Parts: sequence; structure tokens; C-alpha cells
Amino acid sequence: MNERIRNLAVEAGFNISGIADNKEKDKIEKLAKLVAQECIGQIEEVSLIKGGNSTVDYNCGFSDGMLVAIRTIEEDFDIE
Repeated sequence: MNERIRNLAVEAGFNISGIADNKEKDKIEKLAKLVAQECIGQIEEVSLIKGGNSTVDYNCGFSDGMLVAIRTIEEDFDIE
């Protein structure tokens, strides 16, 4: 299980060391990845609906910020 997901599961109250069945750990990891993918989808959706009346510098910074957020989520949750 991804270390970030393990830490979040423990913080949420799961007893990870007490789960003997790897299928249950896989389900927790899958849930975390689905939530992270949903967050990425929301970031991407915002990029499609943002107004086009901003400056070029603003648009570049906005796009760069979204890419950093997406990459960070993907790295933290091992999403390819």
C-alpha cells in the first residue's frame, strides 16, 4: 500500500496492521486513488471553464499551478 494512503487510512481510523486480508488493503487503496482522480478531474474541469479575459501572464500562472497540483496528487497517490 502506498505510504501516503496508509498514513491517511490510519488517520481516518483504520487499523492497517490489523487487516490481514490484502484484498481489504487493496480496496482502501483503490478508494483513495478514486478520490484523488476525482480531485484531478475537478482541477481539469476548472481549467476548461475559466474565463478567457485574463492576461497572458495570469493564464500561464494559472495553468502552471493546475499542472503542479495534478502532478502532486498523482505522485502522492501513485496514479499513472
